[in-house]
Amino acid sequence: MPFNTPKPSTAFSLQFLRIPKAFHISMDFLNQATYIDFIFSIFFIFVVLFFNLFRIFFIDSYRNL
Repeated sequence: MPFNTPKPSTAFSLQFLRIPKAFHISMDFLNQATYIDFIFSIFFIFVVLFFNLFRIFFIDSYRNL
């Protein structure tokens, strides 16, 4: 076998290492999107909870006067 041609096992391992780069980038975007979605959902829950507490303690108290 000449020296300039790689072995089939080496070529297969290099091809296998070349594939997950785009997959790793897409998984980075997916993890970032799920992280932003998770933070936004917690923020939205706190906004709704704070609005309901404000409505109960302030608006209903003025309504009962």
